[in-house]
Amino acid sequence: DMKKAIQNNLYMLRFMWKYCKSNVILRLLSTLTAPVQPFIFIITMKLAIDGISEKRDLKYLLTIILTAFLVGAVSAIFNSWVNSSSSAKAQPKISKGIQDELLKKSLTLDFACYDDAEYYDKYVRAMQEAESRAIEVLDSLVEILSSIVALLMIVSLIIALNPIVILICVAVLGINIFLNAKRNKIVFKRDMEITRPQREGAYYKKMFYEPQYAQELRLGKLGRLMNKKFISSMDRVLTVVEKYCGRFVFFDSAFSIVGFGLMSSVMAFASWQITKGNLSIGDFAALLNGAQQLLERLFALFGQFPRLFQNSMYIENLRKILDYSPVIASDNGGIEIDRLQNNIKINGISFTYPGKDKPVLKNINMEIRHGSKTAIVGYNGVGKSTLVKLLLRFYDPDKGNIKIDNIDYRETNVDSLRNKFGVLFQNYKCYALTVAENVLLDDYMDKSVEEKVVSSLKYSGIYEKIAGLEKGINTNLSREFDSDGVPLSGGEEQKIAIARAFVEDKDILILDEPSSALDPLAEYDINQKIMSLADNKTVIFISHRLSTVRMADMIYMMDNGKIIESGTHDELMKRGGKYCEMFTKQAEKYMLEF
Repeated sequence: DMKKAIQNNLYMLRFMWKYCKSNVILRLLSTLTAPVQPFIFIITMKLAIDGISEKRDLKYLLTIILTAFLVGAVSAIFNSWVNSSSSAKAQPKISKGIQDELLKKSLTLDFACYDDAEYYDKYVRAMQEAESRAIEVLDSLVEILSSIVALLMIVSLIIALNPIVILICVAVLGINIFLNAKRNKIVFKRDMEITRPQREGAYYKKMFYEPQYAQELRLGKLGRLMNKKFISSMDRVLTVVEKYCGRFVFFDSAFSIVGFGLMSSVMAFASWQITKGNLSIGDFAALLNGAQQLLERLFALFGQFPRLFQNSMYIENLRKILDYSPVIASDNGGIEIDRLQNNIKINGISFTYPGKDKPVLKNINMEIRHGSKTAIVGYNGVGKSTLVKLLLRFYDPDKGNIKIDNIDYRETNVDSLRNKFGVLFQNYKCYALTVAENVLLDDYMDKSVEEKVVSSLKYSGIYEKIAGLEKGINTNLSREFDSDGVPLSGGEEQKIAIARAFVEDKDILILDEPSSALDPLAEYDINQKIMSLADNKTVIFISHRLSTVRMADMIYMMDNGKIIESGTHDELMKRGGKYCEMFTKQAEKYMLEF
């Protein structure tokens, strides 16, 4: 509704004021000067034509024209400066400010937000549209105020010349306003229908220019499939456009007819007044120009209302993100976790992802003692990585609880809790940053920090490769922004990620499939290094490759969201259950002697 649209537009205007106050003030001042030019033109034409009719001397006429030129020139220079210089600087300022708020806010969003497709969709649109919408809102406000000022000036002039012309204008333009309101509803309806296929088309098109899809597109039929889906989306866009074309032809024709009707009515009335001696020829010209400017300014004014509604829809997404209150807040206060024993007890937890019916974890009980090496094993999809998310408190369990040093997770300070963990995720990433920045996930260049980076790279087995590069640990791991960058193989990237988990002195290490990209021999070597480096730390291995976990103090075997077996490797092998079966199959596959 209109109230909501106004509220949302004012909400966005707040950002413009916050980050570009000077530009807002200048743009608002421009609303007073922009209408001067058409108004001066009307007055000048009237005085010049009347001057010619009255046979005034050339000096009089030139004075009028020169004065009008100077006033118009000063107004034009000011508005050009505001639009081209001040507004150009405003774009990066507002972009930096809003995106900074969004990026910081994104770090506080609950992990569940990323599992909610609708919410995530709004988040993406907010990130993409935020700064452009801020500029749009200010542009709309300036256009509305400018049109109102111009209308007041023109209406005042017409009333001064002949008030009856205003009545003619109001009667004819009332029809136009009615038609415009009807057209705007149809525009809104069309835009709603067209949004989905346009977004789908943009998604499919993106596949063809983003590098991560390049290989897959060229290997098989995916490229043809995406191209086909893009064409299908655009065909749906065309279908919607064609559906509404006839209605727009009707309304646009009606607008033109109403416009001609207004000018014809004013012309007829003014001609009659001239014959009666009530108007001069200059008045006649001024009234015609005034009526035309009145029509154009009303079109400009009412044309802004669809923009207000359109802006409001995107701003609503932004508000939902920035006003979001996380369930698991990192600034929640809570108990600070000191460096004590850091025993973790998992007591009967069950968990179902938001929006899903089937639980992923069912009545999990587990104890992870300080300094122990605990392995959580099982085939893919049994809930191992979900358990990691709960250990890091990305989610809270539906039932049961997790305690660290006998303190319930829900009572802890979230940042303090997560800071105890060093994590190598299964879906680790290397970024378009230097080797050192990829390991630290921070900027640096302190000598002692550099030594830590080198040490962690040596432990992960990748230092020799990095040392052989021209820029060493300052080598960029992507060519996206650096032509001298050196992309690494999957196994090499994983060693960088392993170094990342060990570069800081964390109490607890979680290694989620830490060697999935390595061959079995390299895996064995890296696991030996991990264990020696983590000798006095609590280590939690998550794996489906069981050679990784032989040396664990305690192994928990998961299946279908439950713990079905637990014990040491030898105990589980003697038991002859699921773990023994899985380990035996893998040992045969790799033909290794353990």
